[in-house]
Amino acid sequence: MVKAASFESGYLKVSSTHQIYFEEVGNPLGTPVLYLHGGPGAGLPNNYHSYFDLKRCRVIGMDQRGSGRSEPLGCLEENTIQHLVEDINVLREYLGLTDWVLFGGSWGCTLALAYALKYPENVRGLFLRGVFLGTNKEIQWFYHKGANLFYPEEWKYFDIRSEEAINSSSNLISQYYYDLCLSDKPIYEKKEIARRWIFWEVRLAMFEGSECAKEEWIITDELLAFAQLEVHYFYHSCFFPYQNYILERLSLSDLKEVPTTIVQGRYDLVCPPRYAFDLHQKMTASKLVWIEKGGHASYEKHTKFKMIEEFKLLLDKVQYQDEYK
Repeated sequence: MVKAASFESGYLKVSSTHQIYFEEVGNPLGTPVLYLHGGPGAGLPNNYHSYFDLKRCRVIGMDQRGSGRSEPLGCLEENTIQHLVEDINVLREYLGLTDWVLFGGSWGCTLALAYALKYPENVRGLFLRGVFLGTNKEIQWFYHKGANLFYPEEWKYFDIRSEEAINSSSNLISQYYYDLCLSDKPIYEKKEIARRWIFWEVRLAMFEGSECAKEEWIITDELLAFAQLEVHYFYHSCFFPYQNYILERLSLSDLKEVPTTIVQGRYDLVCPPRYAFDLHQKMTASKLVWIEKGGHASYEKHTKFKMIEEFKLLLDKVQYQDEYK
């Protein structure tokens, strides 16, 4: 196994406010692959490189604005999907790459598609897992009506609204947005609120999962930033100019012919499978792979095994096409 040692890492200034952290692992002469983390705001996971054959791939990881090691941590100013798309392209130019394969799950899938729609000529292939298209229907499913029917006991912990607010059907995301992003609550209170926000997602992401000892979690500054960024994006409908933006743009784009693999857990409660199917229908060159014993989390054994296997097949296809250009 190739050791996942970074051969370059550092910070790239992308605005007067933000600088993003990036790193590269694997073979400097391999096929360039950009790993896009989820959230928004989750930051690079420690083992993100484990999905790739590092002898064949030049894997680039980046922490999106306000996330992980990017600075300033948790900054919501100048932080929209349009900004993130441009950051990706600035990084590509900085690294001297003509094009690359994009690898993203959940929010990483959303961002990969948004970038590919803006810069299709710079996309060699797409690997998408746990499809999230950034629509209000998906957000409402997870944070309002739908997913709560599966874990009512955890929903009770997650729902921070007063009885009066619940009875008046006030918006739960609006409550979290105010408490985490707008209020002057002390940091320790915001971290306890962030614990509830993050736990809801983590619990529903697991298919094989066991009980989560939420009280034992240490809510770091990075996890608080994660919760703040996520609610910031979802409160603003992911900053898309209109609903169903991705699917409507795909209808008019040549991107639907780009080699694409979509991997979707059959029992994904975070990102319902219907949206992976809709995306597959729009992208004529795509392959849809169902994980019959899978949920949302990419680290569970059935899902991870299939992701590794399917990415090798996509890489074969991309490299074959490169040889015959």
